Amino acid sequence: MKLVSPLMKKSINQSLLPHLEIHLRCAKNLPAMDIGGKSDGFVVFSIGNESVKSTVVEANLNPVWSDRMLLGIPNGDKLTSFDQLVLKVQVFDKDLLTKNDLISEFTLSFKEFKSEGLPLEKIVSLPGTECQKKNSTLDFSITCQNFNQIANANKPIIANHYQVIMEKKIEAIQAKFEDSNIQFIGSREDIQQRIEAAKKEDAWFKCGNKVGLSPGLEIWRIEKFKVVPVPKETYGQFYDGDSYIILHTYKKENALYWNIHFWLGLNTSIDEMGVAAYKTVELDDLLGGSPVEFREVQGNESDEFLALFPKGIRILSGGMETGFRNVKPEEYEPRLLQVKGKKNIKVTEVPLLFSSLNQGDCFLLDAGLKLLLWEGSSCSNMERFKVNQLAQSIQSERGEKPVLIIAKDKASSNTSELTFLYSLLKGDEKDIKTALEGGNDEEKQSAKLSKPVVYKLSDSSGKMEFTKMQGNFIFSDLKSQDAFIVDAGYKVFTWIGKGSSQNERKYANDFAVTYLRNNGKSLRTQISRVSEGNETSTFLEVFNI
Repeated sequence: MKLVSPLMKKSINQSLLPHLEIHLRCAKNLPAMDIGGKSDGFVVFSIGNESVKSTVVEANLNPVWSDRMLLGIPNGDKLTSFDQLVLKVQVFDKDLLTKNDLISEFTLSFKEFKSEGLPLEKIVSLPGTECQKKNSTLDFSITCQNFNQIANANKPIIANHYQVIMEKKIEAIQAKFEDSNIQFIGSREDIQQRIEAAKKEDAWFKCGNKVGLSPGLEIWRIEKFKVVPVPKETYGQFYDGDSYIILHTYKKENALYWNIHFWLGLNTSIDEMGVAAYKTVELDDLLGGSPVEFREVQGNESDEFLALFPKGIRILSGGMETGFRNVKPEEYEPRLLQVKGKKNIKVTEVPLLFSSLNQGDCFLLDAGLKLLLWEGSSCSNMERFKVNQLAQSIQSERGEKPVLIIAKDKASSNTSELTFLYSLLKGDEKDIKTALEGGNDEEKQSAKLSKPVVYKLSDSSGKMEFTKMQGNFIFSDLKSQDAFIVDAGYKVFTWIGKGSSQNERKYANDFAVTYLRNNGKSLRTQISRVSEGNETSTFLEVFNI
Protein backbone atom coordinates (compact mmCIF):
# COMPACT_ATOMS: atom_id res chain seq x y z
CA MET A 1 0.00 0.00 0.00
CA LYS A 2 1.26 3.49 -0.88
CA LEU A 3 1.18 5.92 2.07
CA VAL A 4 2.28 9.56 1.97
CA SER A 5 3.09 12.20 4.58
CA PRO A 6 1.14 15.52 4.71
CA LEU A 7 3.88 17.44 2.91
CA MET A 8 3.82 14.95 0.04
CA LYS A 9 0.02 15.17 -0.18
CA LYS A 10 0.24 18.94 -0.61
CA SER A 11 2.95 18.73 -3.27
CA ILE A 12 1.74 19.36 -6.82
CA ASN A 13 4.46 17.15 -8.19
CA GLN A 14 5.73 14.56 -5.69
CA SER A 15 8.43 13.42 -8.10
CA LEU A 16 10.28 16.74 -7.71
CA LEU A 17 10.14 17.07 -3.92
CA PRO A 18 13.10 15.82 -1.84
CA HIS A 19 11.76 12.86 0.13
CA LEU A 20 12.46 9.42 1.52
CA GLU A 21 10.90 6.36 -0.08
CA ILE A 22 10.51 3.73 2.64
CA HIS A 23 9.65 0.10 2.02
CA LEU A 24 8.45 -1.47 5.27
CA ARG A 25 8.73 -5.26 5.14
CA CYS A 26 8.30 -6.97 8.50
CA ALA A 27 9.03 -7.14 12.21
CA LYS A 28 9.98 -10.26 14.13
CA ASN A 29 9.48 -11.37 17.73
CA LEU A 30 7.64 -8.28 18.96
CA PRO A 31 6.75 -8.34 22.67
CA ALA A 32 3.09 -9.05 23.46
CA MET A 33 1.36 -5.82 24.49
CA ASP A 34 -2.25 -7.06 24.59
CA ILE A 35 -3.99 -9.33 27.08
CA GLY A 36 -4.38 -12.04 24.45
CA GLY A 37 -0.61 -12.37 24.09
CA LYS A 38 -0.44 -10.49 20.77
CA SER A 39 0.22 -6.98 19.46
CA ASP A 40 -1.46 -4.85 16.79
CA GLY A 41 1.69 -3.38 15.30
CA PHE A 42 2.28 -0.30 13.19
CA VAL A 43 5.32 1.90 12.53
CA VAL A 44 5.71 5.69 12.34
CA PHE A 45 8.62 7.32 10.47
CA SER A 46 9.16 11.04 11.13
CA ILE A 47 11.50 13.94 10.46
CA GLY A 48 10.68 16.82 12.81
CA ASN A 49 6.93 17.36 12.65
CA GLU A 50 6.56 15.53 9.32
CA SER A 51 5.55 11.87 9.67
CA VAL A 52 4.01 8.93 7.84
CA LYS A 53 2.32 5.95 9.49
CA SER A 54 2.13 2.37 8.25
CA THR A 55 -0.93 0.18 8.14
CA VAL A 56 -1.83 -1.83 11.28
CA VAL A 57 -1.25 -5.60 11.37
CA GLU A 58 -3.58 -7.00 13.99
CA ALA A 59 -2.87 -9.74 16.54
CA ASN A 60 0.59 -10.71 15.26
CA LEU A 61 4.02 -10.77 16.90
CA ASN A 62 5.67 -11.23 13.49
CA PRO A 63 3.79 -8.70 11.33
CA VAL A 64 4.39 -8.52 7.58
CA TRP A 65 3.74 -5.30 5.67
CA SER A 66 3.85 -4.38 2.01
CA ASP A 67 3.77 -0.63 2.61
CA ARG A 68 5.52 1.86 0.33
CA MET A 69 5.77 5.12 2.28
CA LEU A 70 6.78 8.56 1.03
CA LEU A 71 8.09 10.94 3.70
CA GLY A 72 8.69 14.55 2.68
CA ILE A 73 11.73 16.50 3.92
CA PRO A 74 10.59 19.66 5.76
CA ASN A 75 11.97 22.73 3.90
CA GLY A 76 13.84 20.29 1.69
CA ASP A 77 13.99 22.72 -1.22
CA LYS A 78 15.76 25.31 0.97
CA LEU A 79 18.34 23.14 2.71
CA THR A 80 22.01 23.45 1.90
CA SER A 81 22.87 20.26 3.77
CA PHE A 82 21.00 17.29 5.17
CA ASP A 83 23.71 16.31 7.69
CA GLN A 84 21.70 17.74 10.58
CA LEU A 85 18.54 15.79 9.78
CA VAL A 86 17.49 12.77 11.86
CA LEU A 87 14.89 10.13 11.02
CA LYS A 88 12.90 8.87 14.00
CA VAL A 89 11.38 5.38 13.82
CA GLN A 90 8.71 4.32 16.33
CA VAL A 91 6.99 0.94 16.64
CA PHE A 92 3.57 1.00 18.30
CA ASP A 93 0.82 -1.34 19.45
CA LYS A 94 -2.60 -0.05 18.37
CA ASP A 95 -5.19 0.32 21.15
CA LEU A 96 -8.80 1.29 20.50
CA LEU A 97 -9.80 2.49 23.96
CA THR A 98 -6.52 3.80 25.37
CA LYS A 99 -3.39 5.52 24.14
CA ASN A 100 -1.29 3.47 21.70
CA ASP A 101 1.56 1.61 23.42
CA LEU A 102 5.09 2.50 22.34
CA ILE A 103 6.97 -0.77 21.77
CA SER A 104 10.31 0.70 20.71
CA GLU A 105 11.92 3.71 19.07
CA PHE A 106 15.28 4.63 17.57
CA THR A 107 16.83 7.23 15.27
CA LEU A 108 18.95 7.17 12.13
CA SER A 109 21.26 10.01 11.12
CA PHE A 110 21.21 11.16 7.51
CA LYS A 111 24.99 10.86 7.62
CA GLU A 112 24.45 7.10 7.75
CA PHE A 113 22.52 7.26 4.48
CA LYS A 114 25.45 8.95 2.77
CA SER A 115 28.10 6.63 4.17
CA GLU A 116 26.23 3.44 3.35
CA GLY A 117 24.98 4.45 -0.08
CA LEU A 118 21.46 4.26 -1.41
CA PRO A 119 19.15 2.44 -1.10
CA LEU A 120 19.87 1.72 2.55
CA GLU A 121 18.82 -1.78 3.63
CA LYS A 122 18.21 -2.10 7.38
CA ILE A 123 17.38 -4.92 9.77
CA VAL A 124 17.42 -3.16 13.15
CA SER A 125 17.53 -4.89 16.53
CA LEU A 126 14.88 -2.95 18.42
CA PRO A 127 16.04 -1.23 21.63
CA GLY A 128 14.15 -1.58 24.91
CA THR A 129 14.23 -4.20 27.66
CA GLU A 130 11.36 -6.34 26.38
CA CYS A 131 12.48 -6.11 22.76
CA GLN A 132 16.01 -7.14 23.67
CA LYS A 133 14.69 -10.13 25.62
CA LYS A 134 12.73 -11.23 22.54
CA ASN A 135 15.45 -10.33 20.00
CA SER A 136 12.90 -8.12 18.22
CA THR A 137 13.86 -6.77 14.79
CA LEU A 138 12.44 -4.39 12.17
CA ASP A 139 13.17 -4.89 8.46
CA PHE A 140 12.88 -2.00 5.98
CA SER A 141 14.73 -0.10 3.26
CA ILE A 142 15.11 3.62 2.58
CA THR A 143 15.88 5.39 -0.68
CA CYS A 144 16.63 9.11 -0.85
CA GLN A 145 14.81 10.74 -3.78
CA ASN A 146 15.59 14.11 -5.40
CA PHE A 147 18.29 15.18 -2.98
CA ASN A 148 20.03 16.69 -5.97
CA GLN A 149 17.42 19.44 -5.57
CA ILE A 150 19.23 20.57 -2.41
CA ALA A 151 21.35 23.39 -3.71
CA ASN A 152 24.26 25.75 -3.21
CA ALA A 153 26.64 24.95 -0.32
CA ASN A 154 26.59 21.18 -0.69
CA LYS A 155 25.68 20.96 -4.35
CA PRO A 156 28.91 19.17 -5.37
CA ILE A 157 28.29 16.60 -2.63
CA ILE A 158 24.65 15.95 -3.48
CA ALA A 159 24.74 16.27 -7.24
CA ASN A 160 27.56 13.78 -7.59
CA HIS A 161 26.64 11.52 -4.70
CA TYR A 162 28.16 8.42 -6.28
CA GLN A 163 31.55 10.08 -6.72
CA VAL A 164 31.58 11.20 -3.08
CA ILE A 165 30.65 7.73 -1.84
CA MET A 166 33.48 6.23 -3.84
CA GLU A 167 35.89 8.88 -2.55
CA LYS A 168 34.86 8.13 1.03
CA LYS A 169 35.25 4.43 0.34
CA ILE A 170 38.73 5.00 -1.09
CA GLU A 171 39.67 7.22 1.86
CA ALA A 172 38.58 4.51 4.26
CA ILE A 173 40.57 1.89 2.37
CA GLN A 174 43.61 4.15 2.21
CA ALA A 175 43.38 4.55 5.99
CA LYS A 176 43.29 0.78 6.34
CA PHE A 177 46.42 0.50 4.18
CA GLU A 178 48.33 2.43 6.82
CA ASP A 179 47.48 -0.19 9.45
CA SER A 180 50.45 -2.54 9.60
CA ASN A 181 48.11 -5.45 10.33
CA ILE A 182 46.07 -4.77 7.20
CA GLN A 183 48.51 -3.65 4.56
CA PHE A 184 49.65 -7.19 3.78
CA ILE A 185 46.13 -8.58 3.22
CA GLY A 186 46.17 -10.36 -0.11
CA SER A 187 49.96 -10.50 -0.24
CA ARG A 188 51.86 -13.76 -0.49
CA GLU A 189 52.54 -13.58 3.24
CA ASP A 190 48.87 -13.02 4.03
CA ILE A 191 47.67 -15.74 1.67
CA GLN A 192 50.12 -18.17 3.24
CA GLN A 193 48.82 -17.20 6.70
CA ARG A 194 45.23 -17.81 5.55
CA ILE A 195 46.21 -21.17 4.10
CA GLU A 196 47.76 -22.11 7.44
CA ALA A 197 44.57 -20.93 9.19
CA ALA A 198 42.48 -22.95 6.75
CA LYS A 199 44.47 -26.06 7.63
CA LYS A 200 43.25 -25.61 11.21
CA GLU A 201 39.57 -25.29 10.15
CA ASP A 202 38.01 -28.68 10.91
CA ALA A 203 35.19 -28.07 8.43
CA TRP A 204 37.61 -28.17 5.49
CA PHE A 205 38.76 -31.70 6.34
CA LYS A 206 36.98 -35.06 6.50
CA CYS A 207 38.75 -38.02 8.04
CA GLY A 208 42.01 -36.15 7.62
CA ASN A 209 41.45 -35.46 3.91
CA LYS A 210 40.92 -32.00 2.44
CA VAL A 211 37.48 -31.26 0.99
CA GLY A 212 37.14 -30.84 -2.76
CA LEU A 213 39.25 -33.83 -3.75
CA SER A 214 36.38 -35.66 -5.47
CA PRO A 215 33.36 -34.49 -7.47
CA GLY A 216 30.26 -33.64 -5.46
CA LEU A 217 28.49 -31.09 -3.30
CA GLU A 218 29.32 -30.00 0.25
CA ILE A 219 27.39 -27.41 2.29
CA TRP A 220 28.16 -25.63 5.56
CA ARG A 221 26.14 -23.20 7.66
CA ILE A 222 27.65 -20.32 9.66
CA GLU A 223 26.68 -20.89 13.29
CA LYS A 224 28.00 -18.62 16.04
CA PHE A 225 31.08 -17.74 13.97
CA LYS A 226 31.76 -21.43 13.23
CA VAL A 227 31.53 -23.36 9.97
CA VAL A 228 29.15 -26.28 10.63
CA PRO A 229 28.45 -29.08 8.09
CA VAL A 230 24.83 -29.37 6.92
CA PRO A 231 23.32 -32.90 6.87
CA LYS A 232 23.14 -34.20 3.30
CA GLU A 233 19.46 -35.11 3.68
CA THR A 234 18.65 -31.40 4.07
CA TYR A 235 20.64 -30.19 1.03
CA GLY A 236 18.50 -27.70 -0.88
CA GLN A 237 16.80 -26.38 2.27
CA PHE A 238 17.88 -22.94 3.44
CA TYR A 239 16.73 -20.61 6.21
CA ASP A 240 16.38 -16.91 5.46
CA GLY A 241 18.04 -16.03 8.79
CA ASP A 242 21.27 -17.87 8.00
CA SER A 243 24.36 -17.77 5.78
CA TYR A 244 25.80 -20.81 4.00
CA ILE A 245 28.90 -21.87 2.06
CA ILE A 246 28.42 -24.34 -0.80
CA LEU A 247 31.36 -26.08 -2.49
CA HIS A 248 30.73 -27.71 -5.88
CA THR A 249 33.59 -29.89 -7.08
CA TYR A 250 33.44 -31.18 -10.67
CA LYS A 251 35.76 -32.88 -13.12
CA LYS A 252 36.56 -31.64 -16.60
CA GLU A 253 39.09 -33.31 -18.87
CA ASN A 254 40.47 -35.31 -15.92
CA ALA A 255 41.09 -32.16 -13.88
CA LEU A 256 39.18 -30.94 -10.82
CA TYR A 257 37.44 -27.58 -10.82
CA TRP A 258 35.57 -25.79 -8.04
CA ASN A 259 32.77 -23.29 -7.63
CA ILE A 260 32.23 -21.79 -4.17
CA HIS A 261 28.89 -20.13 -3.47
CA PHE A 262 28.17 -18.21 -0.31
CA TRP A 263 24.38 -17.85 0.12
CA LEU A 264 22.98 -15.01 2.24
CA GLY A 265 19.44 -15.17 3.60
CA LEU A 266 17.58 -11.86 3.64
CA ASN A 267 17.46 -11.93 7.45
CA THR A 268 20.98 -13.18 8.12
CA SER A 269 23.08 -11.12 10.52
CA ILE A 270 25.95 -8.89 9.41
CA ASP A 271 28.31 -11.05 11.49
CA GLU A 272 27.25 -14.23 9.68
CA MET A 273 27.58 -12.53 6.29
CA GLY A 274 31.10 -11.44 7.17
CA VAL A 275 32.14 -14.88 8.37
CA ALA A 276 30.67 -16.53 5.26
CA ALA A 277 32.57 -14.15 2.97
CA TYR A 278 35.86 -14.53 4.86
CA LYS A 279 35.62 -18.31 5.09
CA THR A 280 34.84 -18.49 1.38
CA VAL A 281 38.14 -16.73 0.66
CA GLU A 282 39.88 -19.06 3.11
CA LEU A 283 38.52 -22.13 1.32
CA ASP A 284 39.43 -20.60 -2.03
CA ASP A 285 43.03 -20.20 -0.84
CA LEU A 286 43.14 -23.77 0.45
CA LEU A 287 42.12 -24.98 -3.01
CA GLY A 288 44.90 -23.04 -4.69
CA GLY A 289 43.07 -19.82 -5.54
CA SER A 290 41.48 -21.17 -8.72
CA PRO A 291 37.80 -21.63 -7.64
CA VAL A 292 35.15 -19.30 -9.00
CA GLU A 293 33.30 -17.50 -6.19
CA PHE A 294 29.60 -16.65 -6.33
CA ARG A 295 27.82 -14.27 -3.96
CA GLU A 296 24.22 -15.51 -3.80
CA VAL A 297 21.45 -13.42 -2.23
CA GLN A 298 18.09 -15.00 -1.41
CA GLY A 299 15.62 -14.52 -4.22
CA ASN A 300 18.21 -13.79 -6.90
CA GLU A 301 20.31 -16.94 -7.04
CA SER A 302 22.50 -17.65 -10.07
CA ASP A 303 21.66 -20.36 -12.61
CA GLU A 304 24.87 -22.13 -11.57
CA PHE A 305 23.60 -22.28 -7.98
CA LEU A 306 20.06 -23.43 -8.84
CA ALA A 307 21.42 -26.15 -11.14
CA LEU A 308 23.03 -27.79 -8.09
CA PHE A 309 19.56 -28.69 -6.76
CA PRO A 310 17.55 -30.52 -9.47
CA LYS A 311 14.59 -30.90 -7.09
CA GLY A 312 14.57 -27.17 -6.39
CA ILE A 313 15.43 -25.18 -3.27
CA ARG A 314 13.27 -24.68 -0.20
CA ILE A 315 13.59 -21.39 1.69
CA LEU A 316 12.14 -21.29 5.20
CA SER A 317 11.77 -18.43 7.65
CA GLY A 318 13.99 -18.14 10.68
CA GLY A 319 17.27 -19.89 11.41
CA MET A 320 18.24 -23.53 11.51
CA GLU A 321 17.24 -23.76 15.16
CA THR A 322 13.61 -23.02 14.22
CA GLY A 323 13.37 -26.13 12.05
CA PHE A 324 11.20 -29.16 12.79
CA ARG A 325 12.76 -31.53 15.29
CA ASN A 326 10.21 -33.56 17.23
CA VAL A 327 6.61 -33.72 16.07
CA LYS A 328 4.83 -31.76 18.77
CA PRO A 329 1.78 -30.10 17.18
CA GLU A 330 1.13 -27.92 20.22
CA GLU A 331 4.59 -26.35 19.83
CA TYR A 332 5.09 -26.39 16.05
CA GLU A 333 4.71 -23.04 14.30
CA PRO A 334 2.66 -23.55 11.08
CA ARG A 335 4.24 -22.57 7.76
CA LEU A 336 2.72 -21.81 4.36
CA LEU A 337 5.09 -22.84 1.56
CA GLN A 338 4.70 -21.55 -2.01
CA VAL A 339 5.89 -23.74 -4.90
CA LYS A 340 6.59 -21.62 -7.97
CA GLY A 341 8.62 -21.72 -11.16
CA LYS A 342 9.18 -23.34 -14.52
CA LYS A 343 12.81 -24.17 -15.22
CA ASN A 344 13.89 -23.76 -11.60
CA ILE A 345 11.19 -24.55 -9.05
CA LYS A 346 11.50 -22.64 -5.78
CA VAL A 347 9.83 -23.35 -2.46
CA THR A 348 9.46 -20.20 -0.36
CA GLU A 349 7.74 -19.59 2.95
CA VAL A 350 5.04 -16.91 2.68
CA PRO A 351 2.72 -15.27 5.27
CA LEU A 352 -0.21 -17.31 6.64
CA LEU A 353 -2.79 -15.35 4.67
CA PHE A 354 -5.44 -16.26 2.09
CA SER A 355 -3.99 -13.38 0.05
CA SER A 356 -0.72 -15.32 -0.21
CA LEU A 357 -2.52 -17.94 -2.31
CA ASN A 358 -2.93 -17.54 -6.07
CA GLN A 359 -4.41 -19.69 -8.81
CA GLY A 360 -1.13 -19.93 -10.73
CA ASP A 361 0.96 -21.77 -8.13
CA CYS A 362 0.85 -24.63 -5.62
CA PHE A 363 1.05 -24.30 -1.85
CA LEU A 364 1.65 -26.57 1.13
CA LEU A 365 0.25 -25.60 4.53
CA ASP A 366 2.48 -27.37 7.05
CA ALA A 367 0.91 -27.66 10.52
CA GLY A 368 3.15 -30.36 11.94
CA LEU A 369 1.00 -33.48 11.91
CA LYS A 370 -1.37 -32.14 9.25
CA LEU A 371 -0.38 -31.07 5.74
CA LEU A 372 -2.72 -29.31 3.32
CA LEU A 373 -1.70 -29.47 -0.34
CA TRP A 374 -3.42 -26.66 -2.29
CA GLU A 375 -3.23 -26.56 -6.10
CA GLY A 376 -4.17 -23.41 -8.00
CA SER A 377 -6.45 -23.96 -10.98
CA SER A 378 -3.73 -22.72 -13.38
CA CYS A 379 -0.66 -24.25 -11.74
CA SER A 380 1.84 -26.05 -13.96
CA ASN A 381 2.45 -29.77 -14.02
CA MET A 382 5.98 -29.18 -12.72
CA GLU A 383 4.64 -27.21 -9.75
CA ARG A 384 2.06 -29.91 -9.06
CA PHE A 385 4.77 -32.58 -9.18
CA LYS A 386 7.07 -30.59 -6.93
CA VAL A 387 4.47 -29.84 -4.23
CA ASN A 388 3.54 -33.53 -4.05
CA GLN A 389 7.22 -34.42 -3.83
CA LEU A 390 7.66 -31.85 -1.06
CA ALA A 391 4.71 -33.24 0.91
CA GLN A 392 6.05 -36.79 0.62
CA SER A 393 9.50 -35.61 1.71
CA ILE A 394 8.10 -33.94 4.83
CA GLN A 395 6.06 -37.03 5.67
CA SER A 396 9.17 -39.17 5.33
CA GLU A 397 11.22 -36.80 7.53
CA ARG A 398 8.60 -37.12 10.27
CA GLY A 399 8.24 -40.87 10.23
CA GLU A 400 5.09 -40.88 8.04
CA LYS A 401 3.12 -39.34 10.92
CA PRO A 402 1.66 -36.27 9.15
CA VAL A 403 -1.77 -36.65 7.48
CA LEU A 404 -1.90 -35.23 3.93
CA ILE A 405 -5.06 -33.47 2.75
CA ILE A 406 -5.39 -32.32 -0.87
CA ALA A 407 -7.52 -29.33 -1.90
CA LYS A 408 -8.18 -28.11 -5.45
CA ASP A 409 -8.07 -24.32 -5.88
CA LYS A 410 -11.06 -23.60 -3.61
CA ALA A 411 -11.02 -22.95 0.11
CA SER A 412 -14.39 -24.57 0.82
CA SER A 413 -13.97 -26.81 3.87
CA ASN A 414 -16.13 -29.89 4.36
CA THR A 415 -14.21 -31.76 7.02
CA SER A 416 -12.95 -30.94 10.48
CA GLU A 417 -9.35 -31.31 9.24
CA LEU A 418 -9.90 -28.77 6.46
CA THR A 419 -11.70 -26.45 8.85
CA PHE A 420 -8.73 -26.57 11.21
CA LEU A 421 -6.15 -26.02 8.48
CA TYR A 422 -8.00 -23.13 6.84
CA SER A 423 -8.46 -21.54 10.26
CA LEU A 424 -4.67 -21.02 10.30
CA LEU A 425 -4.96 -18.61 7.37
CA LYS A 426 -6.05 -15.06 8.03
CA GLY A 427 -8.40 -13.22 5.73
CA ASP A 428 -11.10 -14.65 3.47
CA GLU A 429 -11.39 -16.91 0.43
CA LYS A 430 -12.13 -13.88 -1.74
CA ASP A 431 -8.58 -12.67 -1.01
CA ILE A 432 -7.08 -15.49 -3.11
CA LYS A 433 -5.31 -13.92 -6.10
CA THR A 434 -5.64 -14.82 -9.76
CA ALA A 435 -2.77 -16.48 -11.60
CA LEU A 436 -1.93 -13.13 -13.21
CA GLU A 437 -1.81 -11.39 -9.83
CA GLY A 438 0.45 -14.18 -8.57
CA GLY A 439 3.18 -13.11 -10.97
CA ASN A 440 5.13 -14.72 -13.78
CA ASP A 441 6.81 -18.03 -12.98
CA GLU A 442 9.96 -16.94 -14.75
CA GLU A 443 12.39 -14.93 -12.63
CA LYS A 444 12.56 -11.32 -13.72
CA GLN A 445 16.11 -10.08 -13.90
CA SER A 446 17.90 -7.14 -15.41
CA ALA A 447 18.43 -7.46 -19.11
CA LYS A 448 21.86 -8.26 -20.46
CA LEU A 449 23.61 -5.09 -21.60
CA SER A 450 24.62 -4.92 -25.25
CA LYS A 451 28.00 -3.67 -24.03
CA PRO A 452 29.32 -4.27 -20.51
CA VAL A 453 30.08 -1.35 -18.19
CA VAL A 454 33.65 -1.81 -16.98
CA TYR A 455 35.57 -0.15 -14.15
CA LYS A 456 39.26 -0.61 -13.43
CA LEU A 457 40.47 -0.92 -9.84
CA SER A 458 44.12 0.03 -9.60
CA ASP A 459 46.55 1.32 -6.98
CA SER A 460 49.52 1.58 -9.36
CA SER A 461 49.58 5.37 -8.90
CA GLY A 462 50.09 5.01 -5.15
CA LYS A 463 46.43 5.39 -4.23
CA MET A 464 43.39 3.28 -4.99
CA GLU A 465 41.56 4.53 -8.10
CA PHE A 466 38.23 3.29 -9.43
CA THR A 467 37.96 4.40 -13.05
CA LYS A 468 35.25 3.86 -15.63
CA MET A 469 36.66 2.51 -18.88
CA GLN A 470 35.59 4.40 -21.99
CA GLY A 471 35.00 3.30 -25.56
CA ASN A 472 34.39 -0.17 -26.91
CA PHE A 473 35.99 -2.23 -24.14
CA ILE A 474 36.85 -5.79 -25.20
CA PHE A 475 38.16 -8.87 -23.40
CA SER A 476 41.79 -8.25 -24.42
CA ASP A 477 41.62 -4.85 -22.68
CA LEU A 478 41.60 -6.62 -19.29
CA LYS A 479 45.13 -6.14 -17.98
CA SER A 480 46.87 -8.65 -15.73
CA GLN A 481 48.27 -6.01 -13.39
CA ASP A 482 44.83 -4.76 -12.26
CA ALA A 483 41.39 -5.88 -11.11
CA PHE A 484 38.18 -4.99 -12.97
CA ILE A 485 34.47 -4.77 -12.14
CA VAL A 486 32.34 -5.80 -15.12
CA ASP A 487 28.61 -4.99 -15.11
CA ALA A 488 26.74 -7.23 -17.55
CA GLY A 489 23.32 -5.91 -16.48
CA TYR A 490 21.90 -9.10 -15.00
CA LYS A 491 25.11 -9.87 -13.09
CA VAL A 492 28.30 -8.15 -11.94
CA PHE A 493 31.70 -9.82 -12.18
CA THR A 494 34.98 -9.05 -10.47
CA TRP A 495 37.95 -10.09 -12.62
CA ILE A 496 41.25 -10.55 -10.82
CA GLY A 497 44.40 -10.25 -12.90
CA LYS A 498 47.34 -12.54 -12.17
CA GLY A 499 49.56 -9.55 -11.45
CA SER A 500 47.02 -7.52 -9.47
CA SER A 501 48.17 -6.11 -6.13
CA GLN A 502 47.20 -7.49 -2.76
CA ASN A 503 44.82 -4.59 -2.12
CA GLU A 504 43.18 -4.78 -5.54
CA ARG A 505 42.42 -8.45 -4.92
CA LYS A 506 41.29 -7.76 -1.38
CA TYR A 507 38.86 -4.93 -2.11
CA ALA A 508 37.46 -5.87 -5.53
CA ASN A 509 34.27 -7.34 -4.09
CA ASP A 510 33.82 -4.36 -1.74
CA PHE A 511 33.93 -2.01 -4.70
CA ALA A 512 31.47 -4.22 -6.61
CA VAL A 513 28.93 -3.97 -3.76
CA THR A 514 29.48 -0.22 -3.45
CA TYR A 515 29.01 0.09 -7.22
CA LEU A 516 25.61 -1.63 -6.89
CA ARG A 517 24.52 0.66 -4.08
CA ASN A 518 25.46 3.87 -5.78
CA ASN A 519 24.11 3.07 -9.23
CA GLY A 520 20.64 2.25 -7.94
CA LYS A 521 21.04 -1.45 -8.70
CA SER A 522 19.50 -4.07 -6.44
CA LEU A 523 21.80 -5.30 -3.69
CA ARG A 524 20.53 -8.78 -4.57
CA THR A 525 22.34 -8.59 -7.91
CA GLN A 526 24.57 -11.61 -8.41
CA ILE A 527 28.30 -11.02 -8.01
CA SER A 528 30.76 -13.58 -9.34
CA ARG A 529 34.52 -13.45 -8.82
CA VAL A 530 36.70 -14.94 -11.57
CA SER A 531 40.46 -14.98 -11.90
CA GLU A 532 42.55 -14.55 -15.01
CA GLY A 533 42.89 -17.86 -16.81
CA ASN A 534 39.90 -19.38 -14.99
CA GLU A 535 37.08 -17.38 -16.60
CA THR A 536 33.68 -19.05 -16.77
CA SER A 537 31.71 -19.41 -20.00
CA THR A 538 29.16 -16.96 -18.57
CA PHE A 539 31.86 -14.32 -18.15
CA LEU A 540 33.29 -14.91 -21.63
CA GLU A 541 29.80 -14.54 -23.15
CA VAL A 542 29.71 -10.97 -21.84
CA PHE A 543 32.49 -10.21 -24.32
CA ASN A 544 30.88 -12.39 -27.04
CA ILE A 545 33.60 -15.03 -26.80
